[in-house]
Amino acid sequence: MQPLKMTAARVMSRVVNAVSAAMNEASSSRPPHTVRNPTPLRVVKEGSQPTHILTSCYRPEHVEGTRIVDPTPGPAGRGGGFRVLYDAGYEIDHMQETLFARVSTAEETQLLQLSPGEWVVELHRTTCTADGTVVEVAIGVHAATRFAWTYDFKVPDSAKAEGESK
Repeated sequence: MQPLKMTAARVMSRVVNAVSAAMNEASSSRPPHTVRNPTPLRVVKEGSQPTHILTSCYRPEHVEGTRIVDPTPGPAGRGGGFRVLYDAGYEIDHMQETLFARVSTAEETQLLQLSPGEWVVELHRTTCTADGTVVEVAIGVHAATRFAWTYDFKVPDSAKAEGESK
């Protein structure tokens, strides 16, 4: 069995490559950039049972000098990364999340303490300001049998004419 540090490094390398590609795709009207200093890969547990691994990546110019680049593991304080971005002048307006299921990799099986061949749900989240600036891309890998999502959002009033109020 591989040491967990090496396993986490391999997963992190794959995640950073995916995040760099996602940020460049989402920012196609802006010059390409690379992701530097992503948040440390976190193994999130419920009790002693791992439920998912997660990392968020930010453009360096958005987070230099903030709590996000603090090397201490864990969330960036009260309100997390979104609060830090808000305080830096980047108010979150919208995000897109894509979820898909797949078989776990050997590294994920070890980190999440899964049975070989157990399925995971991978989450890709792109978070933007109102003008479309991508301020965060996050990727999480969730043990499919240990994690649930609940979404609650308003449905637009499609019966209302444009510009009309209720």
